[in-house]
Amino acid sequence: MDKNYTSLALFSMNSALAERQVTEKILLCNEETQKFGLTLTESQALALAKTHTNALTENKRIEFGGGIVDKLITAVCDSPYISQQTYEQTLHELIELFYELKNDTWERASDNELIEFIKTAFNQYLSPAVINELLKNPSKLTLGGEKRRISIFFSDVQSFTSISEHLDPEELTDLLNKYLSRMSNIILKNGGTIDKYEGDAIIAFWNAPCDIVNHERKIVETAVECQIMLKNLEDEFVKLAGRPLYTRIGLNTGYAVVGNMGSDKRFDYTMFGDSVNLASRLEGINKAFGTYTICSEETCVNAIKQGCDFYFRKLSDVKVVGKNQAVAVFEPVQKEYYEENKIIFENFEKARKLFEKGEFILAKKLFDLNKTDGASRKFSEKCSFFIENPPSSWSGVWEASSK
Repeated sequence: MDKNYTSLALFSMNSALAERQVTEKILLCNEETQKFGLTLTESQALALAKTHTNALTENKRIEFGGGIVDKLITAVCDSPYISQQTYEQTLHELIELFYELKNDTWERASDNELIEFIKTAFNQYLSPAVINELLKNPSKLTLGGEKRRISIFFSDVQSFTSISEHLDPEELTDLLNKYLSRMSNIILKNGGTIDKYEGDAIIAFWNAPCDIVNHERKIVETAVECQIMLKNLEDEFVKLAGRPLYTRIGLNTGYAVVGNMGSDKRFDYTMFGDSVNLASRLEGINKAFGTYTICSEETCVNAIKQGCDFYFRKLSDVKVVGKNQAVAVFEPVQKEYYEENKIIFENFEKARKLFEKGEFILAKKLFDLNKTDGASRKFSEKCSFFIENPPSSWSGVWEASSK
């Protein structure tokens, strides 16, 4: 019995199984495993198995339930849209497992080789800066939630349902993969953490699990960079989708609970709270304002303090669905675009102030001067409605009628 051995294929995550082999020598699962010397004797595998719900049975492949390997299987195999923070937790557990076995009688990689292995395994899911920080401080990946001040990103493709109805499954998959990859690369490059994908929607945040300096500035710059990318690659996306892709983005900064949420078998590193809900509402309210990127005042003010070199056009004080208190919202605009269209923005600002005072006729005349500006057209429509249907009371607050 002592000469029977088991190998544990940690590198091959899609088959993270323990397999008992009746043999006179250590059996390595694959070349990658052999490269890093990841082998266990049967006695070591049995000792490890005691901490899991399944027992190692003779000549039978089994999954280690409820533990490290089980979480690997759950995280990697069950869903292509798993939060990358699950990989962070998995990374932490892998590190712990490697070092638990450090002094056992088995071959293992050097520390440098292990670090490179971890980077290679996880760099497609996490920002490189986050990976490096976690390698230095794996204790940052703690179970449970914590209250943190974060900047939150919600995006959604305009009329994506209509686009998808005209594509076959292969074409739709190709479009989604290319779009999500382009957007995600920008987010990760700028230090963001992608919470999840929901169809074409992307949910991300900054400043967790690691501290991100100037995260308000970074999230605004990321949103604008995403819009520039879509414009620059318009021809490519027209070929894939049959029309240009327009993405609405909502940004907010505030306190939220972030951490590993879920069951003991399945969990994601995610966020929740009023600040998260507001970011989601701001993404949707772009439709009402004829814009594609909106940020809250909290994000705007701090981004400016941190040296963000954009013009922030105030759109309105808005009362979103589910909130009693109005919040000021802004559209970040590149300085070059602002300078080229300065008269439009100046007309808009004058008209907006008239609108807030309830002087809808005068406001409409100024808004109508900006025929190429989406926000001005929407405000003109709103003025026309109030001219025909004067409000019984007016506070200057734009009340959203839908999410």
